[in-house]
Amino acid sequence: MHEFLLEQGNDSFRIDFENYKFLVGTNFVKKYQIAFLFRNFFNKVTNSSFALEGSLKRTCNFDDKPIEIKLWRYIEVSPNFDLETDLKMGTKSLFSKYLDSFSDVFEYNEYFNTLKTLINSLNEEFFENETSFEIGEKKVNLFLDEITRNIIFKQIIPLISCNDFDCNSGDLDYEELILLQFALIDKIASKNKDNYIFINAEIPFLTKKIISRIFGLKYQNCFVLINTNSVPQCKYQDVYLCSKYLIDFSNDENIIENIMEMPFHIEKEELLSSVQHFLDNINAQESKNKVTEELFK
Repeated sequence: MHEFLLEQGNDSFRIDFENYKFLVGTNFVKKYQIAFLFRNFFNKVTNSSFALEGSLKRTCNFDDKPIEIKLWRYIEVSPNFDLETDLKMGTKSLFSKYLDSFSDVFEYNEYFNTLKTLINSLNEEFFENETSFEIGEKKVNLFLDEITRNIIFKQIIPLISCNDFDCNSGDLDYEELILLQFALIDKIASKNKDNYIFINAEIPFLTKKIISRIFGLKYQNCFVLINTNSVPQCKYQDVYLCSKYLIDFSNDENIIENIMEMPFHIEKEELLSSVQHFLDNINAQESKNKVTEELFK
């Protein structure tokens, strides 16, 4: 288990992670604040003079140490993802990060190196001899610039097809858009095991296929924060509740602090048992009791 500690002024959020954590509940202000703090930190948004003077400085620690950004890759997942727009975003795009995962292999590809040799030959045999000209004592040479993997990658166009028909990202439904992003992330994580990867995912509704895909990301270097309006079937340890209570169910100290604020007496073990039963039987009316009614309302 790893620990993230987010702080902004007087607000502090300790979130314990194994691989994923579901932000659930109806306290949308706190859910947004948590996701926003992660986004600002990993996007290197500096603390403004307003934040510093107003005691709103933002910090983010990982396992009791300040996060070293250079060791991390940050990715966002959203149902608003648009493949065509993403391709235009350069190095920050998800697709660009996906292609970067193949950089080392691509550099040694036989056809890529043959292409570079052909470009050099074309410069020497055609452009240097056929297109050069002189202006007095000066000579003007035209030539093709050296081809690099980045130039090649910028020319890549994804082709989507279904039943022999061409598609585009507009033909993908809500679930498929989310699954597409996680398919790219899976490849990124598998090829970047020397870096940590933080995925900040906004997924309002969790389908069975989406949950299964998230659970399939079991790389030790990969952490997925899922901001959702759904309540997933999962272990209670993978849930951070944002309601009138803020509870990380994998943090015993945090659980006990919140139990003290509840309007009735309950032991920690009984509370966790009730929460797990609720998560295991999320679609069953009988899974609800006074504990889960109090916590999740």
